[in-house]
Parts: sequence; C-alpha cells; structure tokens
Amino acid sequence: MDHSTDEESRIGADGAKDIREEKPEKPLSSRNNDPPQERHITWLDTLRHYEGALDRKLGIEARAVQRKTPEDRDPQYAVWHNQAVMFLLWMSSTLNLACFATGFLGTALGLDLRTSLTIITTAAFLGSAVPGWCATLGPSTGLRQISISRYSLGWWPSKAAAILNVIGQIGWSSVGSITSGLALAAVSDGAIHLEIGVVLSTAISFVVSIIGLKAVFAYDKFAGLVMAFVFITLYTEAVPAVQQSQSHSQAQAQPTTPLQSVLSGPAKTAASLKLFSVVYGSSVSWASIVADYYVEYPVSTSRIKIFLLTTLGLALPLASPCLLAPSSLRLFLPVQPGLPRTTPAASVF
Repeated sequence: MDHSTDEESRIGADGAKDIREEKPEKPLSSRNNDPPQERHITWLDTLRHYEGALDRKLGIEARAVQRKTPEDRDPQYAVWHNQAVMFLLWMSSTLNLACFATGFLGTALGLDLRTSLTIITTAAFLGSAVPGWCATLGPSTGLRQISISRYSLGWWPSKAAAILNVIGQIGWSSVGSITSGLALAAVSDGAIHLEIGVVLSTAISFVVSIIGLKAVFAYDKFAGLVMAFVFITLYTEAVPAVQQSQSHSQAQAQPTTPLQSVLSGPAKTAASLKLFSVVYGSSVSWASIVADYYVEYPVSTSRIKIFLLTTLGLALPLASPCLLAPSSLRLFLPVQPGLPRTTPAASVF
C-alpha cells in the first residue's frame, strides 16, 4: 500500500511539472494588440490627403450621398436668416422669364383669361406642395432626396428613380445654360456670342456645384429679392413699348388678339389639361432634389415651417409671372368690338 501511494504521488508530481513546463498559448487579446504592419502609401493616398486639406481650407462640400448626422451639421443654419433661405432659394430659382413665357401658353392654346388664371394658380400650388412635403424629410433624415428613395422604393427601383433624375437634371441644366447664354448675349449687345455665354454660365455653375450649399445659400439670401426687383422693373418698362405697339396696330387697322376662348367641349378640356400639366410639371419637378438643400438644418426644425416656406417659395414666384402674362394681354391688347373671334392666339408671339 505504501509503495503504490508513493508511486501515485511521484506520477502526480511529474505530471504537474510537465504542465508547468508547457509554454502557454498566446491569448487573443495580446494578438490584437500587435503593432500593425506598415502599409505602403500610394499616390492615391497622397492625392486624397491634399484633397482633404484643400476642402478644409476653401470650405468645399466634401460629402456626397453620405448622411449628415446631427453632430456634423452647422449650427448657423438654425439662425432665422438662414431659415429664410427656404423661401428665398426657390424664389430666385423660379422667378424668371421662362415662367412668364409659360403664362402665354393658355392664350396660345385658345383658352380665355379666367380659365388660364384659374388653371395656373391651381397647378402651381398643387405642384409646389409635393416638393414642400419632400423638403420636410431633409432635416429629419440628413439624406439627399435620391438617397431617401432607397428606403421607400428599395435598392433596385431607386436606381430607376436616380436615372430619371439624371435625365431631368441634364435637361434643366441645358435650359439654364442656354437661357443664360442668351441673356449674356443680349445685355452685351452681341459682344458675347451665344456659344461663349453658354460656356461661361456652365463654368460658373460647375464652380458653384463644387463649393456646395454654402455658396448657394450665400447667393440666394439676396438673389431672390434682386430678381423680384429686376422683374418688376422689366414689367413696368415694357408698358410703354406695348402701348406704343398697340397704337401702331390700331393706326394700321391691324386686328389685335381676342382673349375670349375660341374652344369648347373636348377641345377646351384638352387645352386645359395641357396647360395644367405644363405648370404642374414645372413645379413638381423640384421634388427630386429639394431635400438636398435641407440636410444642414437641425432635426428640431418645424416641419410645418419647412412645408409652408418651401411651398410658397415655389408657388408664388412661379404663379406670379405666369399670371402676369395673360393679364398683360388683357391690359395692353383689349378686344375691339367687331373683331373676328377666330383670330389665331399665336399671333401674340
């Protein structure tokens, strides 16, 4: 018995000695704390470093579709004059001669004054209400408008929305560049050719797009008011010219354009739908980008304020030139008794 006990003790002692002599395995925590291997710096890393330094120095907007978290937003956007940009931004964008020309469409289609004014007002406010609602999603989500569509439509359907948005933005950018080129050619008395004017306006737009929202907001704080003043001045300066043209037409016994509708039944309904679709489409088309301009605003910004300022900022400047156009015909080209009601409305152009 004593020999067996001594043998078990000896084996147990030797086993414990072997266990103590085993080298313990390195724990996972120490593995993770190993110094990382040095990564080779490529020329792209150097380029991104200088790009980031340039963005910080010039204040260029470096984010694209990434979400703007509440911590990353500029607190200055909570100030009242920056929140007033919700109205002034769209005022400067929609108060233009293109809307004034759209107002003549009702007369060109053969609609009377009352019908044209009713359709223009209704379509402008209904169409502007859609971007007004979409704008409320900007501060609450911090996402661009197309990025929001990924959560409402899904991954693949949102790609179709993005493609349609690209097509629409190319079209509107072309319209803006061409009209800007025409304006530069007109104010320079032909010194700046149309092609040069288009290139200049495109280059300026490209620079503004790189700088981002800071440049847009700084410009639109004043541009809307300036555009309103210019438009009112342009309209009042046109009164003597139109009156002189009317007197010249009456002296030569040339018929003026009647404003009464020459349409009835299905033809009038079709013309009314055409006018409604044009005015509605020109205002609702802002819905694809409207939230992009609101990602810097605080999450606590009132949704009612966002909706009202955006809707009115789009509807009022859009409807005003459209309403002035047919009204100007009523003021300056009154219908003379005895004139034929079938005079082509397009002769006003």
